[in-house]
Amino acid sequence: NYTIRHRKDLKGYSAEIDESTVVTRIRPVGNDGLLLPELYVDSPLLNAYPEPRIQQIEYSNVKVKQKETDEEGFTTIDEAYAELRRLAKLEFSENKVDVPHASYKVEFVALADTEEYKDLKSLARLMPGATVTVIHKEDTLDIKAKVMEYSYNPLSLSYHSITLGTFQKTLC
Repeated sequence: NYTIRHRKDLKGYSAEIDESTVVTRIRPVGNDGLLLPELYVDSPLLNAYPEPRIQQIEYSNVKVKQKETDEEGFTTIDEAYAELRRLAKLEFSENKVDVPHASYKVEFVALADTEEYKDLKSLARLMPGATVTVIHKEDTLDIKAKVMEYSYNPLSLSYHSITLGTFQKTLC
């Protein structure tokens, strides 16, 4: 972990935040149009946005057995409801659909290149994929993100800026 702090080594930053894919309320739909009685599952971050951002997600594998001889499906409708709720909550906790994609360009002084911190040079390496924490209390900025790219001057052997962000989801 590499930490950059205001009034220590942070020179400046800019942010690009894409909220177009944010979902804060999911309407899970099971097999044959199975809907929850309450219709929606809300994100813990629902109130962080001015209005709910609703998306319907189909979980076709969630169904209720029609006959006892059916091999697939839940025995009761309440079990199917519980599974729909669990899957919708996983969208928030694991897939982070309620968090915007963000990219930060951070300008900083590499302390390892200064005289005061020269003995800690081996501890302060910044590599692509490394996790960096940027703290600026006055702007209430406290982010932890991965290094996506950086600007490095090979003549002075120092970093000028880094770009932090979340990795874009891709289909494999």
